[in-house]
Amino acid sequence: MSLMEKVKGFFTGDADTSEPVSKNLYVIDTVQLSDSNGGQRPSPRDQFQMLQKLARFAEREKLSVCAILEGRPLREAADREDFNGVFVVYAEHADQFADITMQQLKKSGRPATLVTADRKLEALAAEQGFETLRMSTLRKAMDDRDQGSRGANGSGRGGDRGRRKRRPRPTRKPNNTPNADGNKETSEPTPNSQTKPQPQKQPSRDDVSDLIDLV
Repeated sequence: MSLMEKVKGFFTGDADTSEPVSKNLYVIDTVQLSDSNGGQRPSPRDQFQMLQKLARFAEREKLSVCAILEGRPLREAADREDFNGVFVVYAEHADQFADITMQQLKKSGRPATLVTADRKLEALAAEQGFETLRMSTLRKAMDDRDQGSRGANGSGRGGDRGRRKRRPRPTRKPNNTPNADGNKETSEPTPNSQTKPQPQKQPSRDDVSDLIDLV
């Protein structure tokens, strides 16, 4: 299965990962593999993180990969040695990059595909009979595959993760609820709730007549 067929499978979820490592070699121009560096040489830290991501992708999709890096060799990944299944080659200077990349395509001794965002390098490889693949296609396949893996593991966004749980409101205790001593609690009356004194009833004339003897 070619890388293009695999890429199509990534978008439809039909990629076949049961087959052995592909016979085709994919030589990858890693300078523009990360879309955050604006086409400039990435920092050593970015290069190492990119290599880790590329190695996971190659292992998962059973691809044979040669990564071409620009600059001095990293301490974690030596020149012309294997890094987690990815063969790493360095071009210390920018003017050496195209020659070293073409050397790796020719010396593989098997079908090879160049993955790059450099139009001149792409045209040079095509003139010599090598298949080419745009970097944006590979980058999208890697990003979509990573997002699918995070979603399957439940670590992506969504669901109930990150939501704040609402605390239940405390219920008010009724005034006649017994307290710890067994007595019922009553609320103290407020000053406004005190009852006003009722006016005294004036005795009527008949009531006075009952108390004295009329002459």
